[in-house]
Amino acid sequence: MKLILRFIALKMSILRVDAAIIKRKKVKRNGWANSPVANYKGEIFSMPFNMYTFNKMWGVVTPQEAEKKINEQRAEITGEPQNLEEQAISLVGRDIYEKLVKGYTEKQWGRDCKDLPAFIIKRLPVRMTFDNNYFNALYQGIPIGGYTKMVERMLDGIEVRLNCNYLEHKAELNGFNPLFQQPILVNLQQCGFSTSADASNNLNQLLVLKSNQLIQVFFPLNHHGHTTLLGS
Repeated sequence: MKLILRFIALKMSILRVDAAIIKRKKVKRNGWANSPVANYKGEIFSMPFNMYTFNKMWGVVTPQEAEKKINEQRAEITGEPQNLEEQAISLVGRDIYEKLVKGYTEKQWGRDCKDLPAFIIKRLPVRMTFDNNYFNALYQGIPIGGYTKMVERMLDGIEVRLNCNYLEHKAELNGFNPLFQQPILVNLQQCGFSTSADASNNLNQLLVLKSNQLIQVFFPLNHHGHTTLLGS
């Protein structure tokens, strides 16, 4: 657990550096906000869970109606949720769990939701408003010119070594404070963690071209169910 938290802390520190660089070097960003949609067998739902989601699922139009529906369905869970399935039902009810959580989660993790810890689903926002913005951050957007341009400016004056395994040059770099990046599965394997269940993760948030036509019109568009847009 300490190892995973260290990875999370490193990721967060990188994000804070990004924000500082954007502010100091005045990297302009567009007004893009992360407002995912979920495709469940041709039905399109707003994510994260908000009043648009509840309206599409149940036809409710007020927060009181949505809360009543969720409370009715979460009643099947008694006591503290013991796994992801129980936590999800406790959070948003069985209907939403079956359509928007179960298949997608099991596809991503390669495990039954009953075998996954409850805390995984707790991070997802649940809003009783018509707000489908995934984040609450005051400043959001994608850097104009792309992340490559932003990273180039961030790395200006910093030595960068590509195709260099830090662990093989550790003695040489002793005394420095390097930022070493490699696939997270490799990190976990080197520290003795089993990663076989994670290796089959299937990310579906890419734009797909078919017959020179864009067939995925939202970004990101998550395919909720055990199949993807490509049927895999």
